[in-house]
Amino acid sequence: MSRLRRTIVAGIVAIGLVILGALVLRLQSGSRRELSSEDIKNLPLETIENELPNQHPSAYLMYAARAFEEKTKRDGLFWFYVGQLRWRFHMAVNPDLDPSGEPAAFAALMYSLGEPMNRFAGSDPDMWIQVIDEAFAWDAGNPNGFTSKAEHTAEYQDIRRGLDELKTHISENRQELLDRDKMPKDWPALVTLKSAADLDGSFGGKSCYFLPRWLMGKEYTNEVALKTDTVRIAHESPSSIQVVGICRGEELGRNVIQLDQTDEGFSFVTEYEADESIFGRAYATTVTLFRNTKGDIVLRWMCDGYVKWERASEIKQN
Repeated sequence: MSRLRRTIVAGIVAIGLVILGALVLRLQSGSRRELSSEDIKNLPLETIENELPNQHPSAYLMYAARAFEEKTKRDGLFWFYVGQLRWRFHMAVNPDLDPSGEPAAFAALMYSLGEPMNRFAGSDPDMWIQVIDEAFAWDAGNPNGFTSKAEHTAEYQDIRRGLDELKTHISENRQELLDRDKMPKDWPALVTLKSAADLDGSFGGKSCYFLPRWLMGKEYTNEVALKTDTVRIAHESPSSIQVVGICRGEELGRNVIQLDQTDEGFSFVTEYEADESIFGRAYATTVTLFRNTKGDIVLRWMCDGYVKWERASEIKQN
């Protein structure tokens, strides 16, 4: 498992286990075997899936995080929508729930899980719609041992209509979803890079901040990055570059980066431990460098499913 994937799932599980543990204590009954947070974390996947129909809906969402990593992302997405359907239904049947209780827990899990799940789903809108339909079919074909579908038909149908509206939105915005992570259309075209030497140059301008932030290493603070007006890149080998940060002609720092050449450009990964992170948790960022026909340096960074494109103009040497 990659460091980034471990980080994503660990963050989701950490939040969810606290929520689920509190819910289990409140919802325990003599007639129902509640899966504990440790059960969902450690039991065989098949065992958990057999137990899910009688569980509080939070268990589905917690299991979705585990399935997303240990089975396939598509499996995780499927259980994410089964859990979402059943928990929304449960809250619709119980409109007087304390807002700081289950509704807040649901919102927290949706926030933690929703970004990586929907980022994955958006890469294939047709698959996304199919998975929602499969979640509908599973829910209809399996008992709900926590909230009766037969006794609350109106609420059940209303929640299903809400997800049908989501399917319509996905279908109507298919191309926009597919283009979401692509470079802006009005930017100059990228050129093919043969070696790290093709990245050589000096770059700056108003958008320069992101370059030292990602290229200069962990010791290069945000404060120093903000002062940087020029970043000079020079190759040291066909697969490595030296990066120098400059302010008004004065060198502020330098860094050497080993690059992996891909079909797209040159990439590297920066990993941050929790005590180095502005997020308070470990994470990793994948950065890919390109050049375009104008000579700009173009950078794409990806973290936790989020994708961002940046560029800085080449400074021509006199």
